[in-house]
Amino acid sequence: MLIRTKHLLTMLAVAGITAVASTANAAVTTYTAGNLLLGFRETGATSSVIVNLGAGGTYRNDTSTPSSPLIAVPTSAGLAASLAATFGSDWYTSGTVTWAIVGALGAAGVAPDGPFTLYGSREESVYGTQGSAYARAASGIQSTPSASLQSAGSFFSGVENGLTPNLSGLVQSNVGADSWDTRFAASQFGYSGTWDLDGILGSTSQLDLFRMQTGTGAGAYEGSFIIGSDGLVSFSSTAPFTAAVPEPGRAVLLGLGLSGFLFRRRRQA
Repeated sequence: MLIRTKHLLTMLAVAGITAVASTANAAVTTYTAGNLLLGFRETGATSSVIVNLGAGGTYRNDTSTPSSPLIAVPTSAGLAASLAATFGSDWYTSGTVTWAIVGALGAAGVAPDGPFTLYGSREESVYGTQGSAYARAASGIQSTPSASLQSAGSFFSGVENGLTPNLSGLVQSNVGADSWDTRFAASQFGYSGTWDLDGILGSTSQLDLFRMQTGTGAGAYEGSFIIGSDGLVSFSSTAPFTAAVPEPGRAVLLGLGLSGFLFRRRRQA
C-alpha cells in the first residue's frame, strides 16, 4: 500500500516551519509555543541533540503528498554527523541512543488547538502497528507538562546553532534544570499520566505522534516518524510505515526454486 509521506529533516525545506534567525556568522536556535522538539539522548552521555521541527499544527491533519523528498542530502548528513560526534559512530545501531518528539501550547492556545494542548510521541511496540494513544486530561493536569516544555523550549532558544548545515538545532550540554536530558530524567516533562516518549533508535524504531487537547478520552493520532542511518527523518500522515516484504510472485518463485534445488540434491544422494 502506498503511504503518503512527508520527508523532512527538521526545519529546513518545509514551507512555513520555524524561521531561523541569523547573526553575522552563525544562526541561532528559535522556539515558539506549540513547536515540536525532536531530541536524542543517551544515558551517561554529556550532551544531547535537539532540533526544532516547527509548529505542531504543520503535522496536524496533514494531507500533503509530495512526490519527492523535501530534504537536501547535505542537511540530513549534517544531523547524522552531529549524532555521530555526540554519541559515537554507532549511534544508529548501538541500542542505547533514544529519540522522542514533544510539544505543548500554553494558556493561550492556537486555534484549533486549545490551551495546554500537548503533543507526544510513543514508540511502536510492533513496527508498522500504531501504538496506543495517550489519554487526555484536565487543563489543571496538562498545564504542568506544558509549563515544563515551555521552559525547555526557552532554554533551547537563542543559542548559537551547533548543527551543520544550519538546522534549527543544537548539541546541548546535559547540564541545567531545563536541559533536554534533565527534563526527561524528571519523569519525562512531568505529565501525571503515563508518558513513554522515548524510542530506541534503529531500523525498526518508529514514533507515533499524538495530540492531546484538554478533556477526556484518547488523544488524536497525527502521523508517524522514522529516521534512517543517513539522518533523514520521514513523516507519514496517514498510517505508520511498514517494513518492506517480498512481492508475492517473487516469494513464490523463490520457494519453487529452493524446492527444486532440494529435490535435486535428494535424488543425487
